[in-house]
Amino acid sequence: MHHLLSDLDLDRSTRLELLLLSRKLKKGSVSPQGALAGRCLAVVMAKPSLRTRVSLTVAMRRLGGDVVE
Repeated sequence: MHHLLSDLDLDRSTRLELLLLSRKLKKGSVSPQGALAGRCLAVVMAKPSLRTRVSLTVAMRRLGGDVVE
């Protein structure tokens, strides 16, 4: 299992791969549905931000994942 705490935890090729995937998602040539199925995201926020927390939760659920707050 790989824990991602910062983009600095990724090597250059992985960062490039993520950027290319984000471009495909933005163009609509790749479907994001179920992309994070079976994955779980832990949300730890230093300051309470309802808008950020809700946006993150909605995005994660739309991609098929789950959120632990």
